Amino acid sequence: MSELNLHGRLPNNLPDKMTIKDILIELEDTNKFDINLINLQSTKVDGGKWYANNKEFHEWVEQGEVRICEADYSSMRFNLDINTPSVLTIKETLYHVVRYPMRLSVNFKNYSLININKDNKELIETSNETYLRLKDYLGPDVIQDQFGLINFTIDFMISRCKII
Repeated sequence: MSELNLHGRLPNNLPDKMTIKDILIELEDTNKFDINLINLQSTKVDGGKWYANNKEFHEWVEQGEVRICEADYSSMRFNLDINTPSVLTIKETLYHVVRYPMRLSVNFKNYSLININKDNKELIETSNETYLRLKDYLGPDVIQDQFGLINFTIDFMISRCKII
């Protein structure tokens, strides 16, 4: 397991499954796509284990604690008198963060039957827009991705955060 790399983000701003599912709603509503979030820990690729950039699954896993300190400005008391101290309360939150690779696979159900007509052109555009929104949301957590005419796969780092 390696050290946490949050890419300068707070734990609450890391990619999570709920937001990913919200982004995918438009594709799900068409009922024309198979959408799968895949646990890569148990995925075998070509008879071996999943790996990317010459690293196996376990080498991608990150976990640790993150301490966030925030000023509570509602508690601020500022005194002009040099003999009376000013007060500002600091709120501290400690998170346990686990980050690990996951795969999102989106496939058109009748790919062999696809032809470029008006309806399918709209599906292709919707798929492409969803793919781009997901990549933008995942940002630096994208490990690798592929986009075809209408199908796409994204391997990315997902996070579980728990306040301790």
